[in-house]
Amino acid sequence: LNEYKAYELPKEALVDKEQLRGVYVVEDDKIKFKPVYSLLEEDGKVLVDSDFTRIFTKYELKKNPDYKPLKDFDKIIIDHEKVKEGDLY
Repeated sequence: LNEYKAYELPKEALVDKEQLRGVYVVEDDKIKFKPVYSLLEEDGKVLVDSDFTRIFTKYELKKNPDYKPLKDFDKIIIDHEKVKEGDLY
């Protein structure tokens, strides 16, 4: 039996960037992109996992070392249409 840590988010928080699905978060007063893996979408909500072994192959992970996994208490930007990665928050 496998166990996964998952986060429930509003579906509109999801961002598609360079063939990756993720969310924008505030980190060190800047907007950062964090990839996630969608487990389940239902009723305007999405259950996501940030386990990089489910998102990237080992080769891809080496190519994208700047990405960090979503973690507890990350401040997620829901209305991501008004921001872009690198903006000050």
